[in-house]
Amino acid sequence: MNESTGPRPLRADARKNRERILEAASAVFARDGLDASLDMVAAEAGVGVGTVYRRFPDRQMLIRELFESKVSSFVELAEECATVDDPWQGLVQFLTEASRRQGEDMGFREIVLGSGATSEMMDIPRQRLAPIINGMIEGAKANGDLREDFDVLDVPLVEIMLARLNDLTGPVSPDLWERMLTLVIDGMKADRKAATPMPVDPIKPVDYIAAISNAGR
Repeated sequence: MNESTGPRPLRADARKNRERILEAASAVFARDGLDASLDMVAAEAGVGVGTVYRRFPDRQMLIRELFESKVSSFVELAEECATVDDPWQGLVQFLTEASRRQGEDMGFREIVLGSGATSEMMDIPRQRLAPIINGMIEGAKANGDLREDFDVLDVPLVEIMLARLNDLTGPVSPDLWERMLTLVIDGMKADRKAATPMPVDPIKPVDYIAAISNAGR
């Protein structure tokens, strides 16, 4: 008798349900964060909650698979940006689009900020993304566009900073992160003779007060 060499392939209907659950979980966690219930995921997917638990007995298993999928999409983005002729423009393009995606995904932001993530999970982007981003960084430095002391780990730190900002100001000024990113990018330049025009107006005082007040809740 032949021994099994791996998990039994899922039937077509089970595979379809699994894909629907992943798509639904991605949408629910992006909208409501990692505290969203699996009942909400089941409702979004149009399946019973028992089906969710059969496919993903461990909630952390579902979160991890979604996280790995998100990281893969960021790897694809980085690879695309790395093909830009000007490494500086490729790096700016990556920072801008990566920050935009994080701003639209509460669940991913929570993982980036340390909620629901294991150290093993957080090592995944370092292994897969860092080499690609570092290539753009070194190219931009070689061309004299990026300051010499900029480090590859400054990229996730910028994204974490903007993710936290978006949590605070998103409800009252959803595009404010673009203004802050513009300031950061200007600070990254090796030659800062001219300031980049701001893409977003300053936050209004009333919105600033509302954002800071909500931070303590």
